[in-house]
Amino acid sequence: MQGMTTLPNLDEIPTTLSLSARTKPPVLGTVHPVTKKKMLPKAFTIPLHTEQMMRFVDHYFPEMYRAAGSEKLGKFMNTVQNYLPDEWDPEMAWVLVPIEGKIWHTLGIVICGNRTKGEMKKADDAKTIRDIQRTLDIETPPGWYFVADDPY
Repeated sequence: MQGMTTLPNLDEIPTTLSLSARTKPPVLGTVHPVTKKKMLPKAFTIPLHTEQMMRFVDHYFPEMYRAAGSEKLGKFMNTVQNYLPDEWDPEMAWVLVPIEGKIWHTLGIVICGNRTKGEMKKADDAKTIRDIQRTLDIETPPGWYFVADDPY
């Protein structure tokens, strides 16, 4: 995957989604109508840039302003769910986001997955999605991305 991956600058994060990111996938394990292959796990996710996660920690935990980046990222992953809508209980996942012919392997806030049709209905909850974006102080739109293995 070397050479095929990218770490975009904050201003390079797409604000317009690709067709595949806008299209609801089939339910996990069903056969895709076009490729005829079993559908892999996808998540309707708000991808997060490292700088956005560190900015969140600086805002909510000002005492960590001078902490190392790895400490801030750990704090983010351990506390962000405490600041998101109570009724939501979102997950976090590593996702693959296509950017200009390359792949951005990043952490994202999962709105829902393609495990069931019922779960996929959460993708239509615009109010909660806006609440999450407001809390994180981001404008990055959610999209349907393949779930990846944790790189660490």
